[in-house]
This record gives sequence, structure tokens and C-alpha cells, in this order.
Amino acid sequence: MCGIVAAVAQRDVAPLLVGLGIGENFLGSDAQALIQVTHKMLYLDEGDVVEITRDRVQAFGLDGQPVERAVHVAVLRGTDVDQPRSLAKSVTVNSAGAGRVC
Repeated sequence: MCGIVAAVAQRDVAPLLVGLGIGENFLGSDAQALIQVTHKMLYLDEGDVVEITRDRVQAFGLDGQPVERAVHVAVLRGTDVDQPRSLAKSVTVNSAGAGRVC
């Protein structure tokens, strides 16, 4: 068992995505970086802070309040990742799958 219990990150100018896996979650800078491990992704807005643990993902806005971000599905086409397609209009980030943080 690893000692890391949570990861916290903030989107500041550069893109930040959360890859939602089955029993694990990932942080990445773009869909190309995450497509090998998952197709479901949350695109964070500028200033958003995200906390991922083994059993949840929670995003917060600039005011520190929890926010909802849509889950998108990325599609790999050749060597490029197609623009993500919305999986749902709005999905509560809390309901995302469990996360591998180590």
C-alpha cells in the first residue's frame, strides 16, 4: 500500500484534465496524455482546483465552492485524439470512479 492518500492540483494557464478510469483516476495536461489509460475525462476551467483520492474526485471553483464539470469521452483516431464528446450534460464530479493516486 502506498502512503499517498490524495493529490491536489490547480489549473493555472496550462490545461488540466482528470482522467476517469475504472478503479483509478489520473491527472494530465491533455487528452493525448491520458488516452492510453482512459477515454473519460473532465476538463477543468481556469483556476479550478481538483482533489483526487482513492474513492472520489472533487473539483472546486475560484470561490472554493464545489463545482460540476461535464464528463467527456475522447476518441483516438490514428495518432490524434478526436475532440471529446460530451457524455452527459452535467455530471457531479463526486460521482466519478475511485482513483489510483500512487
